[in-house]
Amino acid sequence: MASEYFDIATSLDFRAPLRYFVEPSRRVFYLYLFTSVAIAYLILRRSRKDFSLVKFFFPKSSRVDWSYYFTNTIIYPLIVGPFFFTFGMTSALLYSALGPEESSPLPAPLWGTVLYSTIIILLMDFGIFLTHLIQHKIPMLWEFHKVHHSAEELTPITVYRMHPVDDILTISITSLLMGIGDGLFRSFLFPAVTDITIFGINAVLFLFYVGAYHLRHSGVWLDYGPFWDKIFISPAQHQIHHSRESRHFDKNFGFIFSFWDTFADSLYLPQGREEFRVGISEPDTVNLQSVRGLYFHPFRRVWERFKR
Repeated sequence: MASEYFDIATSLDFRAPLRYFVEPSRRVFYLYLFTSVAIAYLILRRSRKDFSLVKFFFPKSSRVDWSYYFTNTIIYPLIVGPFFFTFGMTSALLYSALGPEESSPLPAPLWGTVLYSTIIILLMDFGIFLTHLIQHKIPMLWEFHKVHHSAEELTPITVYRMHPVDDILTISITSLLMGIGDGLFRSFLFPAVTDITIFGINAVLFLFYVGAYHLRHSGVWLDYGPFWDKIFISPAQHQIHHSRESRHFDKNFGFIFSFWDTFADSLYLPQGREEFRVGISEPDTVNLQSVRGLYFHPFRRVWERFKR
């Protein structure tokens, strides 16, 4: 079940880099890319600017991102795949300890399905927010998360510029929270509940992906306005999160919802279009501009920190 929330696989597949574009559970599913491109075109046309598919997907510095994407999607299952099972194991353990002994439980009513779907997506989003927060706040973890922030131009494929250690932490903590929620819900309310899905993934997550998701890693500015920015993380807010300007440091950690940032005092609401450079200003940035460097340089930096 957790596969609809985390686009990871559990077996080596050399076709994965291309297959991801036709699977709804993957963030680069062609429909999500198409809607983002269409919205980007409308935004730029309204502001009388030209839209270029080449610049959108292949800016000058995107070679590393694309190379890293092809490498990751092939070898990640061997590294991250085992952590995929955290959700199911946690849920099963709770249900076996607390759940009813009924052999054939009745399906949940509509309100139960809606409640379950809401709880699970909130737990998923909070788990991603929480791990994102600590990845910025704990120096050792920042060395791995810095891989994602070292991108000097944002492109939709930058979403896969994540170090395996980063993904292991996110998947483990988030799956644990979701597993606890799933196990408790099935134990005390409806054992046979399933969430509301579109194309096999949670409906809220699907709508989030088709709603200009890929503009968050692009140069196209889309801000939801002061009211909705307090509820949902807009593409503009996530671009601000990638900014190297000091006023933007450690802001907008949220994935779907921004109210977690309100509670953590890390919400940044843009007051209009802002100009800034993305990336990191640390001196070892040059070491994170190759596939080899993205994988191995964080371990070197962690070892240096450890010795100090």
